[in-house]
Amino acid sequence: MYIDIATLAADAAYRWMTQAVVPRPIAWVTSCDKEGRVNAAPFSFFTCLASNPPLIGITIMSRQGAPKDTLANARETREFVVNIASEENLEALNRTSIEAPHSFSETAYAGLHLIPAQNVGVPAIADALIHIACRYETEVAFGNQDNQTHPAHLLVGRIVSMEVDDRVMKDGYIDPEQLKAIGRLGGPLFCQTTEVRRLNRPRWPDDAL
Repeated sequence: MYIDIATLAADAAYRWMTQAVVPRPIAWVTSCDKEGRVNAAPFSFFTCLASNPPLIGITIMSRQGAPKDTLANARETREFVVNIASEENLEALNRTSIEAPHSFSETAYAGLHLIPAQNVGVPAIADALIHIACRYETEVAFGNQDNQTHPAHLLVGRIVSMEVDDRVMKDGYIDPEQLKAIGRLGGPLFCQTTEVRRLNRPRWPDDAL
């Protein structure tokens, strides 16, 4: 089947793209506005960008041309926390995806507990096993800017600290088999990381024979 993406409406292109680019890691982001109101939301357009300095990127789609709370809060306070969700967090994470007014508390709706994060003024989700504290580094705008479709912004955060639950540590590092992080597939589908394979990278020249 051939799909000419250039001829599709934005929502159709989005469906094809998100069903093909899988699995996607999920940034479960907590942020605050200047009044201290906490927002929590998941984003699956999320990845590492650089290691020196340590940067991560989260693409945030606009809602009817206006920035979502996560981006607006990051612009205001210059801080946010990326929480890494495990299998046990899936239902709560999905509840925080609700598109609600700014005054609505996603954390209360999802039954989440918040704890202070290190080095930033934004709280972390206690239920998550990894917290990545970030400061706003920059942002890059993409997509249509007509306030009618879905302009997107790549929010770049500089990692200032990480907190990792001891239960997912092994030999001094994070054990993905204990973390059991969840990923996003297309539409309402998610995936688990309970089956892990180890393959060492080939080394030149010994393994090239």
